[in-house]
Amino acid sequence: YEYLTKYANDIILVMDRAGKVIEANGSAVNSYGYSRDELFTLPLSDLFVDSRHSLTAPEQMAAEARDGLRFEGLNRRKDGTAFPAEISASLVEMGDKRIYQYIIRDISERKLKEKILQESEQQLRYFSSQLLIVQENERCRISKELHDELGPALMILKFQLSSIESRLPKNKKALRNEFETLPHYLDDVIENVRRLSWNLNPSVLEQFGLATAIKNLLDDFGKHYAIQWEPPQVETINDLFPP
Repeated sequence: YEYLTKYANDIILVMDRAGKVIEANGSAVNSYGYSRDELFTLPLSDLFVDSRHSLTAPEQMAAEARDGLRFEGLNRRKDGTAFPAEISASLVEMGDKRIYQYIIRDISERKLKEKILQESEQQLRYFSSQLLIVQENERCRISKELHDELGPALMILKFQLSSIESRLPKNKKALRNEFETLPHYLDDVIENVRRLSWNLNPSVLEQFGLATAIKNLLDDFGKHYAIQWEPPQVETINDLFPP
């Protein structure tokens, strides 16, 4: 036990019932910056800071540590700097003597990695949200161009074709027949443009919310494929995504 305590990588402190340090290994000396004699004069409250567990009430500590206790807290060095630590406390009874053993592990590196990971996740969420915003803005732009530019241009083209058709000689039946089919074809193209514009940025989504937009989409789908289906909880989706 003395060998393991002496050469352990973790800090090991032993405290008596009065809260006095009575044993400390080499890792404790190196980590805290105190000599062993100095550690023996310090209460644990000088070494442990920002801990939710009582370190000055031995009886309370005994009740908590009897079955083993593990918690995290800040430990303070002699120079005033602090480091996060994982602390395992246990109660050891030897005859009529009762001591408390603390095994303390410096988790600075682990906390740093957790912080870096958390910051990376926050950046990823931010970039993902920005990407969605860019995509939404691009959809709105394309939808606006289809509706405001391509749609009117097709309508003008339709009127021009009708005007040309009205001025064709009556003896040009074959040519007139071809012109008669063009407005119908343009009507289909205009309808497709309107549908694409609406699908890219449906106004009902902005005005009435996601639930209504989904209902309309399902209705349109049902008309084309003869499938009628309405999710029972579609109304509650507006609570998650309000208009």
